[in-house]
Amino acid sequence: MYRVVLVLICLAAAGGLGYAALSDRWLENAKPSRRVAFSLLSSKVCVGEAPNTTCESKSNSELMTELTMQNHQDASMAFATAGHATLGLSAISALLLLLCTGYLVGQKRTSGPNGPQHLALVALMLAVVAATVFVKTKPGGSSAATGVGAGMGFYVFAVACVLGIIAAQLASKLIKPLEPDPSLDPSL
Repeated sequence: MYRVVLVLICLAAAGGLGYAALSDRWLENAKPSRRVAFSLLSSKVCVGEAPNTTCESKSNSELMTELTMQNHQDASMAFATAGHATLGLSAISALLLLLCTGYLVGQKRTSGPNGPQHLALVALMLAVVAATVFVKTKPGGSSAATGVGAGMGFYVFAVACVLGIIAAQLASKLIKPLEPDPSLDPSL
């Protein structure tokens, strides 16, 4: 039963990381007349009321370059770089958690000390750091004037990271190599 629960947690975490990586709602505002949304790679600004809404999309790198050229003090290329890093680390974490699922389902153990559960844990921790930088360096900073805050993609990412860290820690007991029994080793 324990193994089945771990498999479900690994799958939920991997699915959440996959959703978050593809979400276009990492950062967003709630103003109906001027909607702004950021994914990890791009931004979208929609102005006007339906059906006369016009939208403009651009990559986060292009946006930061444009804001830097306009001498905005809070424009930082760290925003775009952190978005790329978060995307890559989320994808790697999801794949490693799926690999852990395979080990759990197949009741297999790794042959070395660094299995997918350890690598997933490291990737998840780095993804949390990159996501923190992404959110902290968003255009407009922390001012309420921009009205851009965390969106559904960010919240799903946060829950998936917590689940992934728990799953990687708990799966380690079932995936890591067995410790040799000193009483069975004739060389000791």
